[in-house]
Amino acid sequence: MVAASCARQGIPANFTMVTAGQVPTLQGGNGALKPETGRTYTFGTVLTPHWVPGLSLSAEYWHYTVKNMISAIGTQYLLDQCYTGANTGYCSGIIRNNQNQQIQTASALYENLGGMRTGGLDLDLDYTFRITRHDRLSLSNNFQQLISYQQQYVPGGQWFNYDGRLLYNNNSGQPRVRNYTTATWRHDAFSFTYMMNYTGGMVWNDQSVDLTKDTGGRYKTPGIFSHDITLGYQLNRWSFQAGVRNLFDKKPPYVVDGATNTNVYQYGSLIMGRNVFLQAGVNF
Repeated sequence: MVAASCARQGIPANFTMVTAGQVPTLQGGNGALKPETGRTYTFGTVLTPHWVPGLSLSAEYWHYTVKNMISAIGTQYLLDQCYTGANTGYCSGIIRNNQNQQIQTASALYENLGGMRTGGLDLDLDYTFRITRHDRLSLSNNFQQLISYQQQYVPGGQWFNYDGRLLYNNNSGQPRVRNYTTATWRHDAFSFTYMMNYTGGMVWNDQSVDLTKDTGGRYKTPGIFSHDITLGYQLNRWSFQAGVRNLFDKKPPYVVDGATNTNVYQYGSLIMGRNVFLQAGVNF
């Protein structure tokens, strides 16, 4: 099917892209855009049991539906639609060199795409208790479970399931599980905070299908933990903080990418490795 479609466009059967990992893509605004429309449903509850002072538990279910979603078609999806014949209308956005048929640019301007349906569950725990007259300990945990994430690229078109998928060629990912744990010890004006973040593993997807071990070699990204610590001091209206981000120098996981070999939108905080920060602020 692909070979026949390429042949109709004058592309030889032995054609190879010189820049196989990168296709120059034009992105930007579109004067014909219409407003998005959507609905949001949220149900939740908060529990503060009186027999455990300082404890708060909450649960929230949320669901979003968006129509006429404003976004840009991914380059790989655009190429797939054109050269598989699924939607040859996208071929007009691909400009090739007439001499060697190499792709010069692909046009992926913002459009009113089909829609998006997503929902999930958030669970929160917060607990603060006094250890001594000068010391307090605060514990908190935020657990996020993605239940569904579906996207439609054209009105009335196919819905693609991206729950637990990382779109390696579109710099986006939807891990099923995220978790943020924080513990803070306070002694008068001093504080020490430890934070642990977890991002669940994801299967790689090219916007159309999941990769597998047979088709892609590397085809998934494992779950990953990162750790931060912060030392703080409060002096009247002034606050001072010093800390270390990515305490154990965790490296971002490898993801197919023509520039960074990872997904900067998902793991950008790890690219710098372990780093130290100092900051000061004042309340007016």
